[in-house]
Amino acid sequence: MIKRRWNSTFKSSKPSRLKTRTHLRPVRKTLPESEARIKQDLIKLTSLIVRMRDKACVLCGSTRELQNGHFWHRDLPPTEFCLVNCNALCARCNNRHEYRPERYTEWMREKLGEIEFDRLDRRAHGETKLSYIELWDLRETYKLLFKELNAIREVA
Repeated sequence: MIKRRWNSTFKSSKPSRLKTRTHLRPVRKTLPESEARIKQDLIKLTSLIVRMRDKACVLCGSTRELQNGHFWHRDLPPTEFCLVNCNALCARCNNRHEYRPERYTEWMREKLGEIEFDRLDRRAHGETKLSYIELWDLRETYKLLFKELNAIREVA
């Protein structure tokens, strides 16, 4: 049996998959009223509302690359969409918060006060998840709030 070496002149009879695959995989579509779709909408609405509300990074005052920074991680369902838990942070401060949370923690304690801070802590680490109806209601509430903030921004 003769071994054939690969070189630029050798052409395969099959087309290469790598050459034909020039696009990204499509995003998985969700049903309009599925729980996953409602959560997608809530993530977007929460981020928009927080950035419109705060207008600048709450830690350094920068207005560049604002992100929706969650004080308690967004993997904790009870506070994932809570506007008290979310604040506008620039990309640098949001990244820093992951590794050195002292500054953000101090700011949150000062903003909320000890009693409200402890209440948010208990809520974040509670076992309750939002039901489908609660998620749907929250999305409708945030849609209205977004429209109000957008109208105020246009007037100003």
